[in-house]
Amino acid sequence: AQDTTIANSITTGASWDGTTSPGSNFTITPTGVISTSDPYGVTVVGTAGAVLGTFLNGGLVVGSSLTGSAINVGTVTINQFTNATGATISATSRGVLVGSTGTSGALTNSGRIAGDQAVQNDGSIGSINNSGTLFGSDRGIYQTSTGQIGTIVNDGVIAAGTTGPNAAGGIANGGLILSIVNNGTILSSHSS
Repeated sequence: AQDTTIANSITTGASWDGTTSPGSNFTITPTGVISTSDPYGVTVVGTAGAVLGTFLNGGLVVGSSLTGSAINVGTVTINQFTNATGATISATSRGVLVGSTGTSGALTNSGRIAGDQAVQNDGSIGSINNSGTLFGSDRGIYQTSTGQIGTIVNDGVIAAGTTGPNAAGGIANGGLILSIVNNGTILSSHSS
């Protein structure tokens, strides 16, 4: 499988394809920057059932599209999603979006993920392990009715904004979460 490494600065969205590169890994090094107004900073695509390896962000992903997301996981499965210590994923809209036909195994954050929703899940996430910051101006973690998360373990901060008409829950769940273990801080501005 052909791995992808971003080690410099790019201003267009990148694609990671589970059909053409099954089992591959996608790495953004500490010197890597994706800063784009394209709808998605990184689009994870492929035919249904395609399986990819590890997404590792050690750098910076910024999505300035009003309606897209910094990371968009489509019709594929990612075994491991990691945003490392010192790394940032930031978007005007969603930081990380797992679509209704998308799947992520463990989503591990020790850096910062931010957006109007830091993480939006419409699909399936095995676990969210947070020792960093998940900050959403509306919601930290937002799960819609089609979403399922196994376990959320929080040793960091999961927070929603405190101002604005859409500011709501640190964790807003319309789907299924099997368990939440909180050893950190979860902040909500009001019930969502």
